[in-house]
Amino acid sequence: MPLVVVTRNPKIITDDMLPALASMLQEIIVQDLAVDEKGGGLSVHEIEVRFREPGTHDVNYSDLMIEVFAGWFSSRADNVIERTYRISQGVKESKLLPPEVFGGSNFVWVFLAEAGFAYI
Repeated sequence: MPLVVVTRNPKIITDDMLPALASMLQEIIVQDLAVDEKGGGLSVHEIEVRFREPGTHDVNYSDLMIEVFAGWFSSRADNVIERTYRISQGVKESKLLPPEVFGGSNFVWVFLAEAGFAYI
């Protein structure tokens, strides 16, 4: 179950944009991070998206930071940079966000880790 944490400048990426942004990120993550290895398939219902705003003590933050935390699979790790680029391109091509978001220090960062998951 990948976790997507979106840190945003609320003056540029407003609350009314968030539902569409969450849905779009779920679709993109499923498309670009799913793998054929056992346990590597994904559905949009498995992609958790959380939004946050920079706090008063945060420094050097961007208007948009998308961090994706996902389980490590060898086929996912083999081309994680390409997958990250495709996620970034999908966000740009969605046209959901204002043009001033793109360029500068805004980014997508994909973290892969060996992890376990279980429902309670």
